[in-house]
Amino acid sequence: MTKRTEAGQPSAAVIDRAHKAAALPELLAALPRGQRLVVEVMNLDGLTVEEAAELFGVAVSTIKSGTLRTQAAVRAHVAARADVRRRT
Repeated sequence: MTKRTEAGQPSAAVIDRAHKAAALPELLAALPRGQRLVVEVMNLDGLTVEEAAELFGVAVSTIKSGTLRTQAAVRAHVAARADVRRRT
Protein backbone atom coordinates (compact mmCIF):
# COMPACT_ATOMS: atom_id res chain seq x y z
CA MET A 1 0.00 0.00 0.00
CA THR A 2 1.38 3.40 -1.01
CA LYS A 3 1.53 5.97 1.77
CA ARG A 4 -0.50 9.05 0.93
CA THR A 5 -0.77 12.52 2.37
CA GLU A 6 -4.10 13.97 3.46
CA ALA A 7 -4.59 15.40 -0.03
CA GLY A 8 -4.19 11.92 -1.54
CA GLN A 9 -0.72 12.56 -2.94
CA PRO A 10 2.19 10.15 -2.40
CA SER A 11 4.26 11.04 0.64
CA ALA A 12 7.72 12.56 0.32
CA ALA A 13 9.25 9.25 1.46
CA VAL A 14 7.46 7.36 -1.32
CA ILE A 15 8.55 9.91 -3.93
CA ASP A 16 12.12 9.81 -2.64
CA ARG A 17 12.17 6.00 -2.86
CA ALA A 18 10.85 6.14 -6.43
CA HIS A 19 13.62 8.58 -7.43
CA LYS A 20 16.24 6.31 -5.87
CA ALA A 21 14.84 3.26 -7.67
CA ALA A 22 14.89 5.17 -10.96
CA ALA A 23 18.61 5.84 -10.47
CA LEU A 24 19.56 2.16 -10.09
CA PRO A 25 19.99 1.17 -13.76
CA GLU A 26 22.17 4.23 -14.40
CA LEU A 27 24.14 3.57 -11.24
CA LEU A 28 24.71 -0.11 -11.98
CA ALA A 29 25.92 0.76 -15.48
CA ALA A 30 28.39 3.27 -14.01
CA LEU A 31 29.96 0.78 -11.57
CA PRO A 32 33.22 -0.92 -12.53
CA ARG A 33 32.52 -4.37 -13.99
CA GLY A 34 33.81 -6.26 -10.95
CA GLN A 35 31.69 -4.29 -8.51
CA ARG A 36 28.63 -4.64 -10.75
CA LEU A 37 29.08 -8.42 -10.94
CA VAL A 38 29.35 -8.71 -7.16
CA VAL A 39 26.17 -6.63 -6.74
CA GLU A 40 24.38 -8.81 -9.25
CA VAL A 41 25.34 -12.19 -7.79
CA MET A 42 24.71 -11.15 -4.20
CA ASN A 43 21.54 -9.11 -4.66
CA LEU A 44 19.91 -10.64 -7.72
CA ASP A 45 21.12 -14.23 -7.46
CA GLY A 46 21.11 -14.32 -3.65
CA LEU A 47 24.68 -15.54 -3.11
CA THR A 48 26.27 -15.02 0.30
CA VAL A 49 29.56 -13.21 0.77
CA GLU A 50 31.30 -16.57 1.09
CA GLU A 51 29.67 -17.93 -2.08
CA ALA A 52 30.56 -14.79 -4.05
CA ALA A 53 34.17 -15.02 -2.85
CA GLU A 54 34.35 -18.63 -3.98
CA LEU A 55 32.74 -17.82 -7.33
CA PHE A 56 35.22 -15.04 -8.08
CA GLY A 57 38.20 -16.82 -6.52
CA VAL A 58 38.94 -14.07 -4.01
CA ALA A 59 39.06 -13.77 -0.23
CA VAL A 60 35.87 -13.07 1.71
CA SER A 61 37.48 -9.84 2.92
CA THR A 62 37.84 -8.71 -0.70
CA ILE A 63 34.11 -9.14 -1.29
CA LYS A 64 33.27 -7.38 1.98
CA SER A 65 35.51 -4.39 1.32
CA GLY A 66 34.31 -4.17 -2.28
CA THR A 67 30.71 -4.25 -1.07
CA LEU A 68 31.40 -1.38 1.31
CA ARG A 69 32.98 0.68 -1.49
CA THR A 70 30.03 -0.08 -3.74
CA GLN A 71 27.55 0.97 -1.04
CA ALA A 72 29.44 4.23 -0.57
CA ALA A 73 29.37 4.85 -4.33
CA VAL A 74 25.62 4.16 -4.41
CA ARG A 75 24.96 6.59 -1.56
CA ALA A 76 27.11 9.29 -3.18
CA HIS A 77 25.37 8.83 -6.53
CA VAL A 78 21.90 9.01 -4.97
CA ALA A 79 22.88 12.09 -2.95
CA ALA A 80 24.24 13.80 -6.07
CA ARG A 81 21.01 13.09 -7.95
CA ALA A 82 19.01 14.49 -5.03
CA ASP A 83 21.11 17.67 -5.06
CA VAL A 84 20.49 18.11 -8.78
CA ARG A 85 16.74 17.58 -8.30
CA ARG A 86 16.64 20.16 -5.52
CA ARG A 87 18.40 22.75 -7.68
CA THR A 88 16.01 22.36 -10.58
